[in-house]
Amino acid sequence: MYSKKILFALLGICLHLFALGQQIVNKKSLGAFDTQTHSKLEEINALVFKPEGYETVPWPKLPDSINFSLFASDPKAKKLEENKLAINPLLAFRNPISFKKGDIYIGYDQNWFRLSNYYKYNNDKKSVEESRRWTNSINADPKSIGPSYAGLQYLEYVNRDALKLINADTALIFTSNTKFKFKDTVDNYEMITVYLLKFDLGVGKVYYYYPIGERMKALQEINQTWGVVRFKPDSEFTHPDHSGHIPKPKEPDLYYGKFAFLNNPDQVKREEENYRKKNLNGQAAKLVLEGVNFARVKDWGNAKTKYEEALKIDPNHALAYLQLTWLALEQNMEKDARNYWASLSKLQPTSPETWFVKGMIEKRFNQLDNAFITFDKVLADFDSLYYKAHLEKASIYVMRNDQVAAEKEFEAALLIFKKESEKAKRGEKYRMMQLYDFYLAKMQYARFLGSKQEFEKGKNQLEDFLREYEANQNSISLGIPKTIYGRIYPENLADVHFWLGIFYVNLKDENKCVEHFKKAKELGKVLPAEVENLLKI
Repeated sequence: MYSKKILFALLGICLHLFALGQQIVNKKSLGAFDTQTHSKLEEINALVFKPEGYETVPWPKLPDSINFSLFASDPKAKKLEENKLAINPLLAFRNPISFKKGDIYIGYDQNWFRLSNYYKYNNDKKSVEESRRWTNSINADPKSIGPSYAGLQYLEYVNRDALKLINADTALIFTSNTKFKFKDTVDNYEMITVYLLKFDLGVGKVYYYYPIGERMKALQEINQTWGVVRFKPDSEFTHPDHSGHIPKPKEPDLYYGKFAFLNNPDQVKREEENYRKKNLNGQAAKLVLEGVNFARVKDWGNAKTKYEEALKIDPNHALAYLQLTWLALEQNMEKDARNYWASLSKLQPTSPETWFVKGMIEKRFNQLDNAFITFDKVLADFDSLYYKAHLEKASIYVMRNDQVAAEKEFEAALLIFKKESEKAKRGEKYRMMQLYDFYLAKMQYARFLGSKQEFEKGKNQLEDFLREYEANQNSISLGIPKTIYGRIYPENLADVHFWLGIFYVNLKDENKCVEHFKKAKELGKVLPAEVENLLKI
């Protein structure tokens, strides 16, 4: 004999299968709705209507004091979420809610695709038509949609007769594994998503939230409210109003296929030409990267060959000229460095990197006054956060034996990293700083302090770097925000440990110095003979 619990479970499965067999949406006409449009989904040429029997749900505005997010690992995150839910319990559903009838809630949103985005972001070899077909097909394939939206499980396609009622090209219905705690401390709601596709334009999604165990009720509501989102006739599509966007677009979007009638032919031609140049630029950039890898191991000949190959593909590739300038500097070829810089400055006259490398040419060939002026220009005219200019000014002060001024420049460079990191932790807009750059700044300052025999202070700088490095490595697993990005090479870490060993030798801490020298050796550092002898003792 089956228990009552098992019988009810089997009954639920049978009812669910019956519902699928009967089709979820079997309407021959639209249900009853308010005659006035509730809202517009302009990006996908759709209108939203309130179903009869539903009420509009107010959406309380959160006060500024709690209208932000924290990482889940933050001790304050749970309390912040509780405060938000106390003001607006509907936030538990994670999507804006617009309509309610009894214990059923409906929300909606939109996604769109554009030919403009193809020209901006496409990096494969698909043509425009191939991209169009691929975009339409992948957005109509439940096997592709389900994994894209965590927890969605496909239920059924909607029949063509029902699609005609709302001018959709395809509609799919998904259930979800995700549960929600609505006005409760335990899971008590779940969701069904109606996924509405308009080929060449975008997707409308309608979310139905219902109490756990009430799926049949929710499916009936989907059938009765078919038409809450409706696409207008394709010929009525006009450019959405983007006047309030920040920054305001200079030109309207471009569209695929049946909506291409809105495209300006001259704009399309310009985008096609820019796309062609971008592809050439990408090919050239790949060669430049190969050249950089050769330069990194001081294989100057192959590095130069790669940079020159890049310029054959894209004669205006600024990065190739920049790397050739650095290459000439490495080889003390003043005339070549200045010639390459002249080409670079025509292509990128306002780039801080352009002017920084000019200062490096002047510094290398002993025009220190000019170099100092150029580094000041980088900071004043182009980028006040360009920390390398501070480091080079510090270097010039060291050459002039002005230790006090040099230290101020080192500290100014490191202050940039500190301030941007603090902004990131506060959730403010900040500059993404690179770990390798932080390594360079810390290493140069530490070695400067070592030259002044300030060993404790120099050691602290490098240990601070290692702490930041560990935090950077573990930020994802710890759920804390990254404040410095990128990576450094093993040889860079080896140098940090080697110099920590040097500092601890001078601080007469034998255990620590041996520990760091061993670590440097493990990371590939070739140690001086006297250090190797120390490790053998």
